[in-house]
This record gives sequence, structure tokens and C-alpha cells, in this order.
Amino acid sequence: MRSPEATSAAGGQPSRLGIAAGFCLVLAVAGMGAALTQMRAAPDRPALWQAITAGWLFAIGISLGGPAVAGLLRLTHAQWRLPYTRLAESFSLLAPFALLAAPLLIKARRALEELAPHPPHHVWHLGPTVDSLALLSAYAAGLLLLWIGLLPDLAAMRDSSGARWTRWLALGWRGTSAEWRRLLSARSLLNGMTLAASVICASILAWEFQMRPVEGWHSSIFAPFVSLTSILSGLAAAALLSLLLPNPTGMTRAVHTTDTREKAGKFMLAFCILSFYFWWCEFLTTWYGAIPSETRVMAARYTGPLTPFLVVVLSAFPVIPLLILGSKRVRQIPGVLAAAIVVILAAVLADRFVNLAPAVVGHEVNEALAILRIMPVDVLIVIAPVFLLMGLGILAARAVPWASQWEIRLAGESEQPDRFAGVPVTRVLRHPPIG
Repeated sequence: MRSPEATSAAGGQPSRLGIAAGFCLVLAVAGMGAALTQMRAAPDRPALWQAITAGWLFAIGISLGGPAVAGLLRLTHAQWRLPYTRLAESFSLLAPFALLAAPLLIKARRALEELAPHPPHHVWHLGPTVDSLALLSAYAAGLLLLWIGLLPDLAAMRDSSGARWTRWLALGWRGTSAEWRRLLSARSLLNGMTLAASVICASILAWEFQMRPVEGWHSSIFAPFVSLTSILSGLAAAALLSLLLPNPTGMTRAVHTTDTREKAGKFMLAFCILSFYFWWCEFLTTWYGAIPSETRVMAARYTGPLTPFLVVVLSAFPVIPLLILGSKRVRQIPGVLAAAIVVILAAVLADRFVNLAPAVVGHEVNEALAILRIMPVDVLIVIAPVFLLMGLGILAARAVPWASQWEIRLAGESEQPDRFAGVPVTRVLRHPPIG
């Protein structure tokens, strides 16, 4: 039986977190059920396959960008990272669902190519084996990074509750100096490996599932743009969860401060401006190049019925974040920061959806109204993988502390309580090598 301390250490207020996780998972199941129903009822509707592909690529991008941004913040010694890194790493828990969805994504890609009015010819691709290996390697690195950082917390939970799964995952951790040295060394190595693997995987998925189905589209800036927005959305999703979650018990001071919110908002603002710069570079290159095949692709992405998506992308990348997050005082307000995060995530999702438009509507804009046929059920299908990811993140925050006690002690940013998860700190956090 779990003690009250263990229950609190596992995230606090389990009923509230359980309701939130249940809501997200119900929406995810409803969306996936709607996708399966539509696949049987209307398999020749291109917008269905566009919604399935865009939704899963968006969720997979967040799950790749989360561990990547955690590694990036540690490599750059960002002291404000503590409320966000573990939540960002927990997005790797999407791994089994993403790997199961890989055959569906491949099927959707083939359907888009077959149903396109102007299907591409003689397009080289890496193949499903490379796609699956890229996903597997990136998720393996992310899960290892999450597990390594959880070892001291799992040991605290093991000593307080004695749960079998904590004994198995803690691997006999006792907090000796040698164990701390090995943990910090392994995590330093995994920070760089996770960042590299996530960027490579995001680039491959962008080439294979978004750029490849379109004839004549060979933008060299596309892969870095998708990787950049994946990292941006990973931090944004983690920051949104951290604003909604209760403060972990065992922390004598709030994990979130005006400084952490201000620095996170500044980071996301910089990435929004950089993302818009990449988008603008591609637009100007296409505009001044005036190559017919490229201008037709640009027209298919941003005109006709897709104009509202263009407005969302242009407003949510440079304009709205600059107005909201440009002020230091404003971005420190939790509600305002949460609103800005929702806008940023909507922009990234809209961009993923629009990037598939040329494969759906072809090269003629006047074909869009007849072919695209976006239905209300497509909205549910698009957001289902995202709510699955957020539900998994909330469940992880309920199972283990979503902010690391030992990292806060290592950073020297808060007082150290005498007990953590009902266990004397010296038994679990035994003299971590500071400095």
C-alpha cells in the first residue's frame, strides 16, 4: 500500500490528474476510432489521409523535440530548465504508439500518392526500414535519457513504497559517489546523442512523408525548419503541462517562478522568429526563382481554401508571440504564457497540415475545393495523437515526480528538505557531486 508521501511524490492530487489524463485519452481513442471508421467508409478521400498524416507527424515531432530540447538546455547549462526537462523527456513514452502507427503513415503516404491529381514520378525515397530505424533510434535515446535521470527518484519511491516496478527500474541505486559519477557521465553523453538522433529522425520523416510525395519540391531548408519547429513544439508542450500540473510535494519552493517563465517565453519567442525566418527564406527563394513547378507547389499550399491555414501560420509564428512574449513582464504571467503556447502549437500543427496540401490538391488551385473536402471529423482525427501524447505525459507526472528533486539540489536553487517521498534524503541523494 502506498504511503501518503509516496502518493504526493508521484505527482499530487491524483484525482485531478487522473481526470485530466482520462479526458485526453478518451479524445485520443475517439479520434483513432473515427479514423478507422473513415478508412473503411471513405478510403478514397484524400483529406482523410492528410489528417492522419499531419496529426501523427505533429505528435511524433513533439515526442522527438521534447527530449531534444531537454538535451539542448542541459548542454547549454540553462538554469531555468528544471520545470520542463523531465516533462519534455516523458514525451518519449509515445514510442510504442508511434512505432505502431508507422505502417499507417506509410499507407497514408501511398494513398496520397495514388489519389493525387498529379502524382509524382520517379521519386527516390529511403523506404520504411530506414524510417522505422530512425524512429527506433531516436526513441531509444530519449527513453534512456528519461530513465537515467529518474534513477534517484525511483530509488526514493522504492524505499518509501516498496512497489515492485520501482525496485525493478531503480536497479539497486544507493546514491554512492561512483553511481553519481556514472549517472552524470552517461546523461552528458545521452544529451548530445538524443539531440542528434531527434534532429536526424525529424528530418527523415519530413523528407519521406511531407516533401517526397510532391513532384518538383526539393527545398533544402525544409528539414531544418521541421526540426526547429519540433524542438519548439516539444518545449511548448512541456511548458504547457508544467503550468497545469500541481507543484510536486517535497519541494519547499514553487518549481515555477517568474524567472523560469520569463526565460522559457524568451526561448520560444526566439525559436518562433527563427522558424518564420526559415519560412520566409523559402518563400522568397520560390518567389524570385519563378520556377513553374515550385510556384505551383507554393500556390497549392497557401491559396484557395487553405488561406486560413496560411493566416494561422503567419500570425502565430512572428506576430502573436512577438506581441505576447515580447514583453518581459507579460510573459511572466502564467495564463498569458499558456495562451501563447496554445497559439504556437496551433501554428506548428497548421504548418504540418498545409505541407501535405500539394500532394492532396495537386498543382491547380481550382481543384482544391472539389478534392480537399475537409470534414469536421478530420479535426478530431488530427488532434487525437496530440491528446494521446498529453495524456501519457500527465500519467507520467502522476507516476513519478515531474520535476527532479536532485537536479534542483545540484543546481543549488532551492532549500533541501529533510525528507523526500517519506525517505531521509541522505539515503537516496547521498552527496551528489556538486561542482
